[in-house]
Amino acid sequence: MTSPRITHETRARAPREIAQSAGTADPAVSAVSNAVQVLDELTSSRRLATLSVLPTREQILSAIDATAAWRRGKDGPMEQCLRALRSSCEGWTPTVDVPSEIAERARMLMLALGYDEPPAGWEIYDGYPETWEAFAEAPVHQDHRPQEAAKPDANAPSPAQRAADLAQKMTNAVNLIVLFAAPKIVAQLTEQGVTFPPAEHVLSHMRDLIDVFEQASFHSGSGLSPRPPEQTVTRVRALEQLVERWDPAAGITAELREAARSILLAMGIADPPGGWDAFEGPACSRPA
Repeated sequence: MTSPRITHETRARAPREIAQSAGTADPAVSAVSNAVQVLDELTSSRRLATLSVLPTREQILSAIDATAAWRRGKDGPMEQCLRALRSSCEGWTPTVDVPSEIAERARMLMLALGYDEPPAGWEIYDGYPETWEAFAEAPVHQDHRPQEAAKPDANAPSPAQRAADLAQKMTNAVNLIVLFAAPKIVAQLTEQGVTFPPAEHVLSHMRDLIDVFEQASFHSGSGLSPRPPEQTVTRVRALEQLVERWDPAAGITAELREAARSILLAMGIADPPGGWDAFEGPACSRPA
């Protein structure tokens, strides 16, 4: 597929190229680094519009697969982000207008990888290093003008710690959602004398998951509103409402199972071989 070219008639700066590693002692490291650079461009339409040549669908899917190969053998939030992003990109012909679902999933992936949100916010950052540096020097408000810098909070978590906390919240919530989706896992736990977590415990993790989506998509300091993946959040809230009136002693109803499976589907987590009814899980341990 030929990459579409972009015109730059209204921009004074030269078009950008996607950053690529010149090579390291470990070719595998360079390959993953280059793949992540491609995926980073999907975080906003503004970034893609400053490129001289857009990445093709094949390049994007190859970048996702290369990153997934680097993580082979693991199955956590990062892998879930990769699967979700690939699912969204498979039918997309790249243009400068990035679908909101792809942009949100790319941002979630970058946060899971430990990358910082641009100081200007995802929507404002155009990919040029000087833009990053300019906005990093002072906070940006709705009029996009630098204001007096606020004093840093010494107790505030680092971006890496924030990303790790979000990833852990997502893992805990997804583990519980899988329990609702897979009756054989619950049956095995029951045989082992493990009781299902109380409803309030489940609700706290559903709220944490919604918090993950909202924090990961909040355009810090840009004056823009949060824009979580609406379909996914709506399904989490639907499960939350069911759990609020659920009696764990009555077991997991078909309605709860279907609500849980719809969340996993929206997150890009495919049904396991044989379906959720047959799934016994990689391990049988009590959820967090």
